[in-house]
Amino acid sequence: MDFNSIQGGYTNLLDASNLSILLSGAITEEKKSMINHYFGLLRQLGKTEEPKEEKYISLPNMELSTRIRHTFTTDIPAELAGSRPTNLIPTTDFTDPGQVYIMGPGKNNADYPLYETLLSEFCKELDTSLKHLSKSPAEGVSYYVFDTLNGNQSIGIITFEKIHNKENTKLLFSQTQQVFAEKFSQEITIPYLQAQGIQLLFSKQPDTLIHNFLLTGSSVRNPSMCFNWYNTLLFATGADYDKTMKYITSPDTMFWLFSAYSK
Repeated sequence: MDFNSIQGGYTNLLDASNLSILLSGAITEEKKSMINHYFGLLRQLGKTEEPKEEKYISLPNMELSTRIRHTFTTDIPAELAGSRPTNLIPTTDFTDPGQVYIMGPGKNNADYPLYETLLSEFCKELDTSLKHLSKSPAEGVSYYVFDTLNGNQSIGIITFEKIHNKENTKLLFSQTQQVFAEKFSQEITIPYLQAQGIQLLFSKQPDTLIHNFLLTGSSVRNPSMCFNWYNTLLFATGADYDKTMKYITSPDTMFWLFSAYSK
């Protein structure tokens, strides 16, 4: 291997599409100028990716029921049970789970950390509302955010562990949306939401915080993503939360999924 081969290989490693420069703290125009002076030449080495056409998906505004396979077991030994045992382990609760799907901003969107913070708080509010009822239409609220492939959209999936009455569950969901919007539209709640959002963000990153921030961002080709989230949470205003609140309290579409056996 000669010097020219080594030199060529080295410049290939400096392909601009392989590099990211992250800055934090007080970033002045002078510092930006220095970075451009010393690293700007790298933009000319290799080709950066051309921006891809953004594709968006939409959820139907509807309710769908699907059949769930149930498996029941018996505590009677096989030699005593017969081919069709009539004595099953006592089962009185035949309720099934249910879900609602809501579109939201993707991880590359500046509003994403506010969206997940509000979604998390909304599920807490919903769970509290259910527990305060003497005859609750549902139980066990949790959520999961599914990010679309291009990172421009996400789908918030709210799951009810048990559905006792699906129409009353939908009614309570709607009522909680109104209460939640009123409760968190006040400026006084911003410090609370900020603290909850930062705690939620940090809970996903173990001890090696910076390392995991970079890895999480790199998964969607945006290494500075988690730093941007943190910055968004620190400086979000009431107007920012109000804009993001609409994803949860006034969604364009809500897709409900129930078991065919739910009443």
